[in-house]
Amino acid sequence: MLLLSDKHYSQVPVANLPVLSATVNARPTTAWKEPGKEIYVCTGASVLVPVINTGKPPFTIRYSVNFQDSRELKTFVTDKEADSILLDSLTLVGIYEIHLLEADDFHGCKYRHVFAFFSFKFSFFEVFFSSQPLQCESSTKGGDPHRS
Repeated sequence: MLLLSDKHYSQVPVANLPVLSATVNARPTTAWKEPGKEIYVCTGASVLVPVINTGKPPFTIRYSVNFQDSRELKTFVTDKEADSILLDSLTLVGIYEIHLLEADDFHGCKYRHVFAFFSFKFSFFEVFFSSQPLQCESSTKGGDPHRS
């Protein structure tokens, strides 16, 4: 019950006033699980880049794939707090940078990244996943890596 007091009244009940309630939700966050790690892959291979999310799922993550002078904007939706972004259209040899741009969650709360990137290199000869050396087939089309 709401009570009103002033210089004329003391603790007088006030009835039928509208009640306002508000829920404040925390901003979601999205971060690379292993920031700054370089991954070496062969052309034609797919790469899973792990992310960690906080907030209320589902999460919508916007990121860019930068290669030389091109930048491709992409969106990834997940309902998991720990997930991986699949990069499967990397066919040119060189260094790609993946930048997290922003994330929003179920509530529509939005988080913008100031600077978060992940880079990896395409190589015809050497592949490193979890620090285990692999070799690519010598074909100029890349091919599936196999253990050395």
